[in-house]
Amino acid sequence: MAACRRVAVRAWTGFRERLTRIVESKYFNRGIMIAILVNTLSMGIEYHKQPEELTDVLEISNIVFTSMFVLEMGFMMLAFGLFGYIRNPYNIFDSIIVIISVWEIIGQADGGLSVLRTFRLLRVLKLVRFLPALRRQLVVLMKTMDNVATFCMLLMLFIFTFRYNPSIEGTIHPFNNASIVL
Repeated sequence: MAACRRVAVRAWTGFRERLTRIVESKYFNRGIMIAILVNTLSMGIEYHKQPEELTDVLEISNIVFTSMFVLEMGFMMLAFGLFGYIRNPYNIFDSIIVIISVWEIIGQADGGLSVLRTFRLLRVLKLVRFLPALRRQLVVLMKTMDNVATFCMLLMLFIFTFRYNPSIEGTIHPFNNASIVL
């Protein structure tokens, strides 16, 4: 019994090491990156009142790409283990997108959940894992969003203050229903 267990553990460890080498290889990552780019192009082809044949092809491509991303997620979970997988924030982001995509496909069969189709566009952001320059740009964008929000709040305060100030000529008095300019 113990010998059987050692053989199984040794086989599992060997399998995991080989799978880790595959998942971390540049060819695997390039293949996923190409799949993301082709998937993005296929989503960009979609338009209003498109032919039924194009709709069918795009739905099949969505299922194929979602299946590829599910396999990628599964391979990475097997290679790194669950806790090793979720240790990387990009993997968490990828898994959320994959789960939403699978949920959308299952919901599409029931006739609902078309709102989740917009979340498929987030697949493009999976490229952040592969492109460090894009990652830096997104970090800078996120850091500036705090400053933009502060600026917008300050701007709204100024607009509110000067819009309803009766001492300034040309403003509208808030308590006058006729909105007469003073």
